Amino acid sequence: MITILQRCALFLPLLVLTGCDSSDASKQVAVTSPVPVTAQKATAPKPQNSPVSVQGWLKPGSSDLEFVEVPVNVTLEEFNPSGEAKIVATTTTKASYETGFLARYVLEYNTNQLDEDAKYFVRVEVKQGETVLWHNNVLFSGLSNPYQDSTINIVVK
Repeated sequence: MITILQRCALFLPLLVLTGCDSSDASKQVAVTSPVPVTAQKATAPKPQNSPVSVQGWLKPGSSDLEFVEVPVNVTLEEFNPSGEAKIVATTTTKASYETGFLARYVLEYNTNQLDEDAKYFVRVEVKQGETVLWHNNVLFSGLSNPYQDSTINIVVK
């Protein structure tokens, strides 16, 4: 039976004959790019002119909210780098006793409406006249990839 040490001893002369030495393993290769890494963007193509949906459930954050049978406005908002906001999609929904005191929403839009440099958030609010009764924190309802279908469940306060 040949041991591991004996196997290594058999291959050592072969390595010396082929000219392989340990300095080959420590050589470094420098790769240069004409564009700095911070300026490079993802090269994966974004689907254009595709229907996309964002859906989820709305849940009250406390039991004292007017929630059941109250019309809720749900919007997908675009915030571009210059600070302007634009509504991309909107819907109205409401919670009922049949849905277990939860409200379901579905926002549908087309990817040709999207700005590649913008950020997207789902805003939920209930207004009585001009007074906002309750809403969500939009910073916790951002879309990580607006070019694909998403599910975002939101707790409102």
